[in-house]
Amino acid sequence: MGVDVHGRSGKCFDTNWAWWHQLAAYCKEIAPDIVSRCKHWHTNDGDGLNGADSVALADALQNEIDSGRCAKYAAFIPRHSVGVPYLENNTWRVGKWSERPFSVTNVQEFADFLRSCGGFAIW
Repeated sequence: MGVDVHGRSGKCFDTNWAWWHQLAAYCKEIAPDIVSRCKHWHTNDGDGLNGADSVALADALQNEIDSGRCAKYAAFIPRHSVGVPYLENNTWRVGKWSERPFSVTNVQEFADFLRSCGGFAIW
């Protein structure tokens, strides 16, 4: 189950809830004045930002990436254990691995989406 962020231009930014919650929290931290114009970042009820606010958020995110602050922030996000099914001797088992549900790459992809989406709705 994931989050679909639909741009008014037809573009879509897809992610899962773990990654989305971290990204939304980061946006709220670095650009609270812009982000406050969308009230429901953590539900998929169609709330979002208009085109101008999306570009302003993209600029704020890009500034964080370019300054290196985004990478520093990413290093402090804790890893989560994730169960991953795999087949062993005709028996399904669950292996464990960990991921950090936040990355500079993901922030860059979201900033790129924001710059060209024309505004968005979270579904």
